[in-house]
Amino acid sequence: MNSVMDDNKILTLINGDRIPLTSSMSLLFEVEDLRVASPATVSRAGMIFLDQSEMGFKPFLESWLERLFGTQPEVQKLHQNLLEKYVSKVLEYKVSSCVEPVPISDFNAVLSFTQLYEALHTSENGLDASASIQTYGPVAERWFLFALTWSIMAAVDETGRKKLDVYLRDLEAQFPPSRTIYDYFCDPKKRDFEQWESGLTTWRPRKGDSFFKMIVPTSDSLRNSFILRTIVSSKHNLLVVGNTGVGKTVQVMGLMANLPAKNSKLVINFSATTKSSALQEIVESVMEKRSKDKLGPLGGKELLIFVRDSANSLQTGLLTLYQNYTCLESAFPLLEIFCFS
Repeated sequence: MNSVMDDNKILTLINGDRIPLTSSMSLLFEVEDLRVASPATVSRAGMIFLDQSEMGFKPFLESWLERLFGTQPEVQKLHQNLLEKYVSKVLEYKVSSCVEPVPISDFNAVLSFTQLYEALHTSENGLDASASIQTYGPVAERWFLFALTWSIMAAVDETGRKKLDVYLRDLEAQFPPSRTIYDYFCDPKKRDFEQWESGLTTWRPRKGDSFFKMIVPTSDSLRNSFILRTIVSSKHNLLVVGNTGVGKTVQVMGLMANLPAKNSKLVINFSATTKSSALQEIVESVMEKRSKDKLGPLGGKELLIFVRDSANSLQTGLLTLYQNYTCLESAFPLLEIFCFS
């Protein structure tokens, strides 16, 4: 690597081959820190330090608004006002007054919000940006608050939810006075907030079903299923966390059991001893060759992969010298880029 970063730009392979890079080629590294970088590597690279606290998430939100609503100035201005009205204030209050069992950074919370709101922003949900701003605005704000609730405000504990419920109502009295903001969704037909319980129907077990397969729907399961379906249908990655026995696997398996015909599914069980080579073999076993260097799911379908971390390997996995989980290293490309299609 050091020879590539020198002025001669020559890449030396393990077998001794030397490949010169042209003058138009450059290397760009984006790293969290330099703990495992040698002085020789650091001395050959120009360093640009970006502090998250100084840059913040506002440039990202500006580019997101421009991409989504750039051709509609009134709609873009509406969402700009909503972002200024809620996002920064809620983030500041959450950091100062709430606890997250699984802490997430402000930028990650904002990214989750934009992905969820973009997935919900459909004409089926009553969000037609071509309609008049007087008709579109109130519905957009309700869906905006719903996405805010289940992204930026979703990872706090029960006490934190009660605090955020009071705080958000003080900012704007959009939600009905009873229950908490987490108990409501925006009904596309009524264009207003409704309780999740309104979507429950009378449940009766089907004849012949095994007892362990019987799942009685509740407002919690209905709510979680909706969030899961929305995020998965928009092709975003999802991390489901919670205490043991709360039904995480049941909810995900229920989602996978009702996938559209265009989808195929794969369940992978992780443990502290899972190796990256085993992960690669499992994923490639359900693939077919599309071209010389490209793989894809069988039958031209879209593949949904459920990684079940039954042994808590995300926290207790074997660490390498560079403090990376061996079983997760091969999973990162699946999360960061569409390496299979």
